[in-house]
Amino acid sequence: MPSKLSFKGEKPKKRKRTAGEDALDRPSAKPTKPQIEDEPEEQEDGWVDARLLEELNGPVLIAFAGHTPVALAADTAGKVFVSNLDSPATSMEPHDVRQVFVAAEIAGSKKYSLKSAQGKYLSCDKFGLLSCVKEAIGPQETWTPILKTDGDGWCFQNAYEKFLSCDENAKGGTMEIRGDAESVGFCETFKLRIQARFRKREVKETGKTDRISTAELEKLAGRKLKEHEIKNLKKAYREGGFQEALLDVRVKGKSDKFAAF
Repeated sequence: MPSKLSFKGEKPKKRKRTAGEDALDRPSAKPTKPQIEDEPEEQEDGWVDARLLEELNGPVLIAFAGHTPVALAADTAGKVFVSNLDSPATSMEPHDVRQVFVAAEIAGSKKYSLKSAQGKYLSCDKFGLLSCVKEAIGPQETWTPILKTDGDGWCFQNAYEKFLSCDENAKGGTMEIRGDAESVGFCETFKLRIQARFRKREVKETGKTDRISTAELEKLAGRKLKEHEIKNLKKAYREGGFQEALLDVRVKGKSDKFAAF
């Protein structure tokens, strides 16, 4: 019988033992009627929703919960496509290693790389075409994951300040995945599923400040900000809606610094 597909890094589930098996390990014990022992559930098994940017450090499933739940995938030839998920939208899990990418933060930035199961990096050119053939990280292999303000999903911004998008109404009736969306809507919203062991434990914050420096704002925005942009972002940071305001600044402040790529 073929063994069940498993992913690197997942802990193997322990087989439940019976009282009869324990008796065999202890010859001096009197035989007892076999009974299944209750074992505590393993909290580090399975896939869960990513809630924080810091949790994107390891295997990740980039899923789109449309009419048919699908996931971003890459094959051995470097082709990027959408792959159907066997699990429902409420508990999406990969069933094929091609659906799993390894997310890693690029040192000194808020950008991330996404490596396929074949060890190649997810790229997007200036026309929005995706591929997975590069073995090294350049501007086209960098992505900025952004958690939506309502917490209902994530979007991915590429080096050209365009967004990853899954078109359910593409020509030919098949879903198409691209990286040239100008704004964020339903088709640009993805669910990120990570292995439970990478999820950060919730802790209560104490002494959190409601201030943020201009230098930190410009670092998050990736460019020099105008006075009114700084004012609006600081207000959003204090009163709420900061991520949405930052996303708006990124979209409006498009630059051509990567036009040569």
